[in-house]
Amino acid sequence: MRLAWRRNFRLTSVGDANIATVENYVAKQLDHHPLASAKSQQNLADYQWQDPAIDLAQPVFSSHGQFVLALHLVFVHSERWRNVSSDFVQKTQRAILQTATKKGQQISRLSILADHVHFTLRFGYDSSPEEVALSYMNNVSYRHGMLRIWMDSFYVGSIGPYDMNAVRS
Repeated sequence: MRLAWRRNFRLTSVGDANIATVENYVAKQLDHHPLASAKSQQNLADYQWQDPAIDLAQPVFSSHGQFVLALHLVFVHSERWRNVSSDFVQKTQRAILQTATKKGQQISRLSILADHVHFTLRFGYDSSPEEVALSYMNNVSYRHGMLRIWMDSFYVGSIGPYDMNAVRS
């Protein structure tokens, strides 16, 4: 099938690792950071989240083009303090998921740990990765009564169906 060019465009994220690799990494975070208390470990396990209906590699279409834009975000608690209470973890999870809904973004995986969180999401071309990260950090802090939860920095990496080896080839 031949498609004519109509001044539309396609944006596709590319990262050091592809979407499948990063989502697998996020899914295994709880095993990677085990806690001494089995009860605390189980409490965190109850709040690990994924939406199997969201395939970050599938393009989103607009009237202007196609987009495959996804991020891996990591936020670390200030001073690396640890909190595994059900109330705190549940509030954090709800704040992250509700922020995604409010911003029209889709989270495919969320791993909440004692002292940091990892998640993968689809976002629009009209936002920068920095804007996306700061909006989540601020919304979670707001939900916790403006508590200074996070370190002043964060990790954000673009992920897509291809890794950098595809670009180098």
